[in-house]
Amino acid sequence: MKLYKTTFTTGDNDPKGSFRKVSTWQSSVGEASKARTAAKAANKAAAPSTEEVDFNTNKQGLIELLNAQTS
Repeated sequence: MKLYKTTFTTGDNDPKGSFRKVSTWQSSVGEASKARTAAKAANKAAAPSTEEVDFNTNKQGLIELLNAQTS
């Protein structure tokens, strides 16, 4: 299965004073494009990027995907 992870910076500062980096997940290329457009509309300096994440939908594949996101 393929999911699309869109990462961008917000205009908000974290406690250390730097911009927050946010990731959102989409299920299609079209939805990822809409997410990038929305990020740019909210913050011109957002610099959104999307990466394709391919994983197995069996139990082991889902566990590996979730563990990769927490590290």
